[in-house]
Amino acid sequence: QPVIYGDNKPSLKVIEQHSSTKRTRHLHPKFFELQDWREQALFDFMYTSTLDQIADHLTKPTTKAFMTALLTRFSLRRIDGAGVVGM
Repeated sequence: QPVIYGDNKPSLKVIEQHSSTKRTRHLHPKFFELQDWREQALFDFMYTSTLDQIADHLTKPTTKAFMTALLTRFSLRRIDGAGVVGM
């Protein structure tokens, strides 16, 4: 089954509980659909570190060192500042 990764431990715990608590009853009912997906084995939800959330870093300011590491991870490199191409 497909895995949906998240870097927010409390939200993953809400998905696991499959019950409303004093702190979660304010959430919109559509968010509890994730619990149904897990129960029906349509998806599994797993924790991953924020550093491993690749798309997350593409939407936020980041450092040159991190972007260089990311490019290396995907076997990409810069050529004359013209952009990113494969090695």
